[in-house]
Amino acid sequence: LYSSVVNKSGAKVENPGLDNRGYVMVYYSASWCPPCRQFTPILNKYYLENRKKQNFDILLVCADRSEKAMLSYMSKMSFNALAFDKIRSSGLGQFAGTGIPNLTVFDSSGKVVIDGRKMRAMEALEAFKKLPKKPGKIALR
Repeated sequence: LYSSVVNKSGAKVENPGLDNRGYVMVYYSASWCPPCRQFTPILNKYYLENRKKQNFDILLVCADRSEKAMLSYMSKMSFNALAFDKIRSSGLGQFAGTGIPNLTVFDSSGKVVIDGRKMRAMEALEAFKKLPKKPGKIALR
């Protein structure tokens, strides 16, 4: 999975550092989705202000129809994404739920600690803010 992370230019991120985070938020979103376009700036701002002190990272799993659309959408974000051609084979789709935006949070053992399938993205973000800081290794499976 870590070898399939790209930055907003579409370049592979050699060492995304996700395995050194206490939490990884997997953000399911798309540029064509109005609620996603509303939530993404909120999530990005939170990420920029809190990622280091709360030891977390965000990985976008994009539901756009093309890599070009995904990369254009990512230009508004400060976090990386799962490569467009790896989304279906990654296994992360099982955590996506039926709608977007969706925010699912994994702890350092790879366990889902906030299930975005059961709440709205803003509710998931608010729940995340209440979690304790947890350094450690992430083992997404």
